[in-house]
Amino acid sequence: MDNSYLKTYFDKIKGDENKFFLKFRRALKRGKSSVYHNVVSEAITLDSGWVDTMESALFSVEKIVRNPKKFIIDEDLLVDVERAKKTTAKTVRHLSSNSQFVQSISEAGEVRPKKLLTTEMNEDLAIYENRFICTLVHFCVNFVENRYNDIKGRSNAFDQTGVGLISNFKVGKSDCEVKLDIKVKEEPKDKILLERNNDLIARIEQLRKRLRVLISTDFIRKLSDKKPVRPPIMKTNIIKMNVDYQNCYKLWLYVSSYTYVGFSVQFQDKNLPVETDFYDDLTTVCALGFQALFSNNYLNREEYEQIPFSLIKEKQFKVLTAYKFQPEFNADKKGYEENAVNEYYFQKLRDEIVAATKRSGVEQERDLKLSFARFCRSIAKINGEMYADVINSHIPKESIKLKTPLQKKEEAVKKQKLYLQRYRQLSLLKREELEKTLKAEARELIKLEKLEAELAKEKGRVKSRKERQKKEKERLKRIKDKKALAVKNAQKYEDDLREKDAEKLAQKEEERRLKREAAQRRRDLKRLEELKEKYDET
Repeated sequence: MDNSYLKTYFDKIKGDENKFFLKFRRALKRGKSSVYHNVVSEAITLDSGWVDTMESALFSVEKIVRNPKKFIIDEDLLVDVERAKKTTAKTVRHLSSNSQFVQSISEAGEVRPKKLLTTEMNEDLAIYENRFICTLVHFCVNFVENRYNDIKGRSNAFDQTGVGLISNFKVGKSDCEVKLDIKVKEEPKDKILLERNNDLIARIEQLRKRLRVLISTDFIRKLSDKKPVRPPIMKTNIIKMNVDYQNCYKLWLYVSSYTYVGFSVQFQDKNLPVETDFYDDLTTVCALGFQALFSNNYLNREEYEQIPFSLIKEKQFKVLTAYKFQPEFNADKKGYEENAVNEYYFQKLRDEIVAATKRSGVEQERDLKLSFARFCRSIAKINGEMYADVINSHIPKESIKLKTPLQKKEEAVKKQKLYLQRYRQLSLLKREELEKTLKAEARELIKLEKLEAELAKEKGRVKSRKERQKKEKERLKRIKDKKALAVKNAQKYEDDLREKDAEKLAQKEEERRLKREAAQRRRDLKRLEELKEKYDET
């Protein structure tokens, strides 16, 4: 590639004739700058354990789906007599109980029915074990899809080389800022890990295909509308004895306990040195960008001045008055200021009555802590003041035109009647409120009695459980003592038998010794007699 033109261009830019460029470059070097040059390596390792487990277990699932266990049920059907293939004693009992299905009875007593109850044998797939397999297949589909979506697109590792420059500087009276950030991603040098991840993803896709085939089978379609099983799974005889169902049960336990994402990410980075020539090249690139910006603005300044600005957007602000009210009902004996609630509650109720709710204030927050009894008395006092304000606001003011004492008295009587009417309405409302409070108290009392009864029952159960545990401990202790005593007696009996055996053995040995001595004496006597006879003959 011929780089002579590019070299000539850079020599021309860096020459003494281009003073604008040189001025920017000097200002950029004098400014506050930070530069980085690093290499980041990202390696993603996929977990193959769950893939191996599911691949081996799906063979058992597929075998069960091809040849599932079935349950034969007898289904009673009421059909026309022409369609009845087999009659049983149950058919006769049903016909004798339902005479409306008899067509006619002949003089000879022959019965001709219209309909008969027959029994047909049908196969039922919706047994517990098959519903367990159906639920397991749906569970595995969700499991594999979630892991596949998490892994897809993240299995590609990379090596990233980055360089950046951030600088703040001044050119004349102008404050300038430049940010340069370049990143290059390349394939990693470790090709073995990449091939392993690709192979594992291919295996996961094959698992997805196998699961989609299982979902589309008649077995799963027929059982999908049945009630699914809920954990814990009951270990029926079929699940215990059949090898394929055992493998499915183990797969259920494995998938339920697997809580990992399915992959791990490892990052490695290192900082590379920035040489002086490399830094000069970076500043040259940034200075070229500033030169291009100012040159473009200068050449197109007339066209740019004709472009209008967008409309000014004003930010709307909200004015909020917030109260954080936290009454404490556990400090009835503590003393608090009685007017502490009045300032908050009276102002709040009055603000709600006023139609104009515009406020001009900043956010306020107050923590009010008060005992429950004092709190209720303060609220009652505030309510009384509010009721008085409301009643006074509804009473018409005294007219200035009234001058005679009689008219003034009549006006006072009329006003007093209005006062009495309002307070009667208020007393009626308070009586209704009191009745509601008493009903609420009665309900809470009933709840308390129920809870106390449940508590007493629970205490009884706990006490009986403790007594049973105590009796069980005593029983186990007695069994242990009896066992220890039996072991001791057995040891003693064994020792006695050993001693008796030793005595018998010693007695037998003594008898054998005596027999040997007697035999020896007999032999000696016989020999003496023989010697005596021989001596006599000579």
